[in-house]
Amino acid sequence: MPRGEEQWLERSIADRKILITAMEEGYVAELLPESFVITSTSRQRDFPTLDLPTARDALQRLIERGLVGTYMLNSEDEYLGDAAIASVRSVAVWTDPGSGGLCLFLTELGEQAVGIE
Repeated sequence: MPRGEEQWLERSIADRKILITAMEEGYVAELLPESFVITSTSRQRDFPTLDLPTARDALQRLIERGLVGTYMLNSEDEYLGDAAIASVRSVAVWTDPGSGGLCLFLTELGEQAVGIE
């Protein structure tokens, strides 16, 4: 197994789910429910449900390490920048569809951590 794959598997489930969601520029609310992938044979679960404290702690840690950033889309779909992170303290951001527009993205360090060159 290549070292990069080992490093990936050593990460917690929460960290992996957050990094993948950030790679897809997904919403924070997509982090809590279980998620699935569609294969040629069936739908398969790729990540289990996360509880709010675990997800919140993991996201904060990844943000502090500079791997993940946030942005918020307002009604005109403008980027509001990392100042949007304050809204992560709101439970609604984690549970409402679309998270009120709070999205994740991988920073340059995050891209390196997941093996994107």
